[in-house]
Amino acid sequence: MFDKKLFLMSLLCAVAIMAVMAGCSQPLEQTARDLLAANKGALTAAQDQYRASCTTAPTGTPCAIINKDIAAQNVAVDALEAYCGSAAFNTSGAPCQPNAALKDKLTAALSTLNQDFTDVKGIVK
Repeated sequence: MFDKKLFLMSLLCAVAIMAVMAGCSQPLEQTARDLLAANKGALTAAQDQYRASCTTAPTGTPCAIINKDIAAQNVAVDALEAYCGSAAFNTSGAPCQPNAALKDKLTAALSTLNQDFTDVKGIVK
């Protein structure tokens, strides 16, 4: 069942993320976490809405959009973990220790995820 409140909260988070990506001074890792959280909300709503139709016709457009977003979410999580790269960050939530050499990879992963997030929001009714 579609949770309209969850979707609206996700949409609000997305707008906030866009503002951050447009030049606010929030650390990149926080922007990544915010986008990942907002995307999770929209993705969950889409999966709930299309579960039955994707089970019977998994090659449909909504299913392809959902699957693409799941892949982008996974890549963004991996990129964030690599960027913040310490064993303590990965296992116990220690502070991020940014690896500047991986900033462009994380930024690219977030850009892809942001587009897929937009596509998922477009199919949720």
